[in-house]
Amino acid sequence: MKNRPNFIPKSLMQPDRYDRIFNNWNAIYTTKAGVEYHIEIDADFWNNGHGRHLNILKQNPTCRSTKRAGIPSIKQAVTILESIM
Repeated sequence: MKNRPNFIPKSLMQPDRYDRIFNNWNAIYTTKAGVEYHIEIDADFWNNGHGRHLNILKQNPTCRSTKRAGIPSIKQAVTILESIM
């Protein structure tokens, strides 16, 4: 997968926005309660344009915490996020 914005296919649940954090593109979803979750592409250190896998993170007031890591596909990451949200 490529480390780029708009990486979530239109056939899956769409994020509210995309943001680049530490060279990794994030699809950012906000719940009705105002909680932010990120699906983040974990970019390869040597080839920043290539993503190794995906992580799901929750935005806390002072940091982000990992909910799931090492997810191999975008579809699987979105499905897991839907169950968390």
